[in-house]
Amino acid sequence: MIVFFISLSLVFSQEESLPSSLPSKPDGHIYDPSGWLLDERRTEIEETLGKAEREWSVRLFAVVLERNPAVGAEAYARMLGRSWGGEGVWGVIIHVPGIEGAPWCVAERGSMVKWASKESFDEAVKAAMDRARRQPAEQLRLKVACKELADELGFLGLKEERIERKFGEAGNEWDEKAMDRRSNRRSRRRVLFVGVPLILLIGVVGFFVVRRKLRNRRKPFLFPETEYRVRFEGPWSGGGNAGLRFTRKVGEDGSRRG
Repeated sequence: MIVFFISLSLVFSQEESLPSSLPSKPDGHIYDPSGWLLDERRTEIEETLGKAEREWSVRLFAVVLERNPAVGAEAYARMLGRSWGGEGVWGVIIHVPGIEGAPWCVAERGSMVKWASKESFDEAVKAAMDRARRQPAEQLRLKVACKELADELGFLGLKEERIERKFGEAGNEWDEKAMDRRSNRRSRRRVLFVGVPLILLIGVVGFFVVRRKLRNRRKPFLFPETEYRVRFEGPWSGGGNAGLRFTRKVGEDGSRRG
């Protein structure tokens, strides 16, 4: 029973520590209600985060708070990111001026879940924050954190896009080859469908032509019937209906000249 009451008290204490309501999503990518950022830094950070969303579909937000949230900076950043970031890739960078260890960042990989592993994604976020914390000035730290995080997640996004494109091209190439194979099979079927009957028809016609020629060759060879004709100053003579014709003229000496 004592354990139950202790657990119940912890739950209520945690609920009391949670913020009653989250701020609305800013019009741009910066939430700075106290106006801590200089106009020049604000413009630079807004351009960097806007480019990340336009070119790589990565939603990043820079949040400047006057004091550290009761639930912790990272827990608060996660709550803001899930409220503002949507289903894609998002990241929230929280900076509390004067607090050691700032800025903090929480990001989720969203659509990168297919190719970018959680380890590589978390490592990219950590590397960006480590480089930002080495800067001497606080506003410069926040600017570098936004720039480094945008570059890291943008690189992972481009890598994801290249992998998707590569697999898409390979799939398209495979589809084209499959379509070519199907087309070749259909062409072969057409050739067989037309060619086989044509070959059979030619064979049948050739068979009858050869057969007819063979029949004609088997007929007996007969001499023509004998015809009787009156020979000049002589009796009847036999022989066929054949005659001899001289094409050369006979000379006076009896010789023939052409």
